[in-house]
Amino acid sequence: DYSEAVRAYRGATEADPGNVDGWAGLGNAYLGLGNLDAAEAAFKRARAIDPENSTLKKGMELLNNARKGSG
Repeated sequence: DYSEAVRAYRGATEADPGNVDGWAGLGNAYLGLGNLDAAEAAFKRARAIDPENSTLKKGMELLNNARKGSG
């Protein structure tokens, strides 16, 4: 359930703001809920920590595809 995932990843990023996987996971959870703006914000936080993170890169690809599909 994406709502549960959002809660879990928010907890992880609050406990450790440098947790790139937490931010990328939060972005993916928001994507699952269709909240593209929140997903983008989380991915931006992840990118600031580690722009080469594979979870981040895949999430950004999915976000870009979702934005194209909704435009």
